[in-house]
Amino acid sequence: MTTNSPIRTRTLLLAAALLAASGCLLIVFALPGAPPPDRAVPLPSAAAESPPDSEATGTGTPSRPASVGATPAGALPPPGSGPAADPSVQRALERAMPRDLPAGLSSRLATLSRAVWAAEVTGIGRQKWPRHFTQPATAAYTRVRIQAAVARRDPHQPGTKAAVVHLVWAGADPSGTYLDGRPATVRFTREGATWNPVR
Repeated sequence: MTTNSPIRTRTLLLAAALLAASGCLLIVFALPGAPPPDRAVPLPSAAAESPPDSEATGTGTPSRPASVGATPAGALPPPGSGPAADPSVQRALERAMPRDLPAGLSSRLATLSRAVWAAEVTGIGRQKWPRHFTQPATAAYTRVRIQAAVARRDPHQPGTKAAVVHLVWAGADPSGTYLDGRPATVRFTREGATWNPVR
């Protein structure tokens, strides 16, 4: 029976320890999500660590942009912008639907459609068009405002005796929910010199 010398025993133990350490490192770097051995893990940026303005200032009020610029050309104003934004809505609608009616007629039909649609959603003024409003109003909107209106030829009825007006309006429904940017259309047919709304 042979016995190992103390030097040889220490060498074997050291080699075993090195192999065990190497194996542990390989297991760690092979785990999912472990960083590669030659790359440092990126630290969060200072911006990511800093608290929101409301916490940093101690006011408890979220910060707001310093100012909101003018609505870019072709873009609709954000919801809830109020009557001041209606001209922007009108311009956007006109750009989206190029004019195909004489300017005077287009303006006249747009004005007429505003009254017809207001009567449609509020129930007020329906007596002006008894053939159009044959049923009593069932649900009345309040705080109604027509934001924009454009009159165009009716694509479903070619010729010069039909037109359709595209509207954007705001109002509170019977439950009290107020929204702007609501779309609507009113169709018209010409009878002699008179334009009448039709369903």
